[in-house]
Amino acid sequence: EIKAIRSQMNPHFVFNCLNSIQECIVTQKYGEASLYLNKFAKLFRSVLNNSGKVMVTLAEEIEVLDLYLALEHMRFEKSFTYTIHTDEELEAEEILIPSMLLQPYVENALWHGLMHKQGDRKLCIAFTKKSDAVFECVIDDNGIGRTKALELKEQQSKTKRHVSKGMTISKDRVDLLQKQGQHARLEILDKYHEGTAAGTRVVIELSSFLQ
Repeated sequence: EIKAIRSQMNPHFVFNCLNSIQECIVTQKYGEASLYLNKFAKLFRSVLNNSGKVMVTLAEEIEVLDLYLALEHMRFEKSFTYTIHTDEELEAEEILIPSMLLQPYVENALWHGLMHKQGDRKLCIAFTKKSDAVFECVIDDNGIGRTKALELKEQQSKTKRHVSKGMTISKDRVDLLQKQGQHARLEILDKYHEGTAAGTRVVIELSSFLQ
């Protein structure tokens, strides 16, 4: 069942990357397209290396996120900033995590939270050690929030609407981990500042299994 879910995830992810490259070429940014393709090749290699695995190391998952965000940073002409922080106490080279679990939430924060916002756009990803048995990933953006993002989606025509199954797939994978008796928790929080939507925070807790 996990393999079936993962097999749906990878084509979805690759399609979005290829779509971004296509837009660079259509707008005649050929130098940028060449650099983008180079980074995409590295990312695609990582995805292929991980595609046959149910679990990858946290370091491998972070590498995929970093490459993905570097590509999107180019795609959106550096119109947002991002950071990825990993707690020094975490054994990222040893801890295992379901392959491609986090990327859909990062993509959603970027495409539906930040890109519709005017002004400063920030995405912060942090990995911290909660205990010897549990680690946490927080994906935090200062975008427009889920309510406004949903309104914008509903305003789009059906032909243009971007339908993402990635987060649903990742949630199904977290649910499967719970059914298997593992520690797995997913929470999506709406942020507010003085009563106004101020972004979204995704919190994922997982068991710290070592390879």
